[in-house]
Amino acid sequence: MKKLFVSLLFLSPFFIAGCSKDDDNASIANCEAKNYGVVKVSFGDINIKHGILVTQIGSESITREKIIEAGKGSDTIRLVPGSYHINVASINNSNQAIEDQTFTNRNIVQCQEMSFQVAF
Repeated sequence: MKKLFVSLLFLSPFFIAGCSKDDDNASIANCEAKNYGVVKVSFGDINIKHGILVTQIGSESITREKIIEAGKGSDTIRLVPGSYHINVASINNSNQAIEDQTFTNRNIVQCQEMSFQVAF
């Protein structure tokens, strides 16, 4: 899995946009209009870079990824409703996975937030 994660980090463009801090009503209207749910990932160690790899179930060729620089304790991702595998990894300066954890078969629902936490 780590080799796949590292390979995909170099092959895929960055498709994932971070969330902005809107008031609740504006956020709900925005997620309804743009049809997305929110995934929040919290990291245990902010002194290292992290990578998030998202693969839509049933469309394994649809992969999204994001590298988060050291210093951030969490990150958010907007995803179209559906089922996903979400892989989170700590990565070194060469963007190679050190540790990783996969959250499988996660159903993203429009206008709802799903949270994950990793120890690394």
